Amino acid sequence: MNGIEANFMFAPLANNGGAQVWVEVKSGLTKKFAVSPTGGFEYHIHVKPVGPNNDCMATGGHLDPTNVGAVKCLPAQPEKCQEGDLSGSS
Repeated sequence: MNGIEANFMFAPLANNGGAQVWVEVKSGLTKKFAVSPTGGFEYHIHVKPVGPNNDCMATGGHLDPTNVGAVKCLPAQPEKCQEGDLSGSS
């Protein structure tokens, strides 16, 4: 999205082969991009990058190598979250 600047840092988790992800939004993420009425944002990683001409359909599904599926992600139960779900919900 135009005008959003962020840094992403990935670190492997030793115990389960997953990754810990930190997102630092520097600027440009305003409520106009929110996906819920309360102004919440759902961050997730897709399987493929955005395509030519900013084609988001080219990204494929959410990163989910363990086939968890589209279920409610609860931070207290990370094994039930898609690997690419960074929001704490799906």
